[in-house]
Formats: sequence, C-alpha cells, structure tokens
Amino acid sequence: NSQNDLNAKDVITYHIYDNGTIEKHIPKIIKTGFENKYKYIYHDNNNKEHEICIVDWLEIDKIKREKPNPSSVTAGYISHESFNIAGVNQKDVYKYSDGTVIASGEAGEGGGTIKIKYVKAGGKAIIIKVPEPLIYNSGDVKINLKFENTIRTYMGRDHFAALIGALAKCGLALVSEGSAMKDGTCFPSVTHTNGESIDSDYFTLNDTQKYINTMVDYGFTTIYYKPGMGLKKPVKAAIFSEDKHHKKHLHCGAKSITVTEK
Repeated sequence: NSQNDLNAKDVITYHIYDNGTIEKHIPKIIKTGFENKYKYIYHDNNNKEHEICIVDWLEIDKIKREKPNPSSVTAGYISHESFNIAGVNQKDVYKYSDGTVIASGEAGEGGGTIKIKYVKAGGKAIIIKVPEPLIYNSGDVKINLKFENTIRTYMGRDHFAALIGALAKCGLALVSEGSAMKDGTCFPSVTHTNGESIDSDYFTLNDTQKYINTMVDYGFTTIYYKPGMGLKKPVKAAIFSEDKHHKKHLHCGAKSITVTEK
C-alpha cells in the first residue's frame, strides 16, 4: 500500500485496541476507490495509533465442510484446477454449478491422500486478502507475518483484525501455514472455512504460550496443539486441546470475533 492509501480517510476502518477490543468505524460516505477496502489501525498501550495496512475485501458464499469425505469425484463439475506447488497439500479442485467444491490432495499430518467436500452453508461471508508478507515496525509495535507452504492467504475480515491485535501485542514473528482460499475452502483443513482459523509454526514453549494468550485475548478461543507440550489453558479459551494432527503446527480459530460497529 502506498502512503497515500494508508493516510486515506473515509474508508471503513478497524480500530484494534491494546486491551483486546475491536471496533469497526464506518464513514457516512466512503471515498471513491476505497469501496472494497478496509483499513486496520492498532492502538498501543499509550493509545498511539499505528496504521498497519489497507486490504481488499470480497464477498463470498459462506461454505461448510460436508461429511463424509467423498470416495470419488462426482461427475458434472464445471471446472477443474490442478496444483503442483512444493509444500502445498491441495493438488486438484473440482467446482460444481451449485457452489459445491471437492478438493483433493495430500492429507495434513496424518499422511495419505484425501478428498474433502465443501458446500454452501447459506448466507454470505466477507474475506480479505492478507498482505504477503505483513511487516510493520514502529516504536514498541512490531508485526511480522509471512506464509510458508500454503496458498491459503485469505482470512475473515474480523479474524484478521484479531490477528493484527495479537501479533502487535505479543511482538512475535509468525510463520503461518495459512487460513483459507479465495473461495473460503481450506484443504486439507475442515475448520478454516471462510477464513475462521489460522495455522502457524510453533515458537519456544514460553513464546508459544505468549502467542496463544494474546490470540485468545482477541477472540481466537479454539486452540489445537501438539500433545505433551505442557501449555496452560488461557481463561477465555473455549476449546484447548492436544491433538495428534497438530504435532507440526498450532491451530487458532473462532466461529466469530466480537467487533463493535461505530
């Protein structure tokens, strides 16, 4: 983003506060050219404003994973896309006229190959394209996020605000294996739909605990982690569970993030 973009007023703006609260300010008139953009501002513990980024957003059909996993690809798909990207699990995607998506490829940490079916869940979701990388450094506020081995670089708009708050608060550099695709699917995951969760590498034990604490403070209340780590459950965490499929990556998610509109 150019500095002119960041300085732009009259754009829908998320204000993310040091205490874990998030507000979305909607101007009466949105500046021409910024109708499909959101600005994200972090307020540090001295209430100094840090303009982090401006991103593009898009509206999609809300989707969900449908059980059981299909054993084959149903006939009648209207498009087929193949992927052969090092480190990326997804290999083939088939799309149907009713919005159904069947994705196939390598399973997560369990090994083998799988197919996952995603269908319309009813209603719409708004997701944003996460900047690659996202880097901000000013005073005591440092944000450093990069993706690795993933094409899942879209996230729910509110979830992205919460992630910015957590990263600004903990100050740790995050390597992420992604959130969701542009269409809201999230192969090989089943709980990242519509950009509601994000995977990341582990830090040291102390820093992993610090990261989890701040993520929970900002509303990511579902955490899956490697068995035997000895992590302590934050008070506000709803699901805090060891999981054998998360030996190599940490999962933080939430169905929704609390945001107050102003």
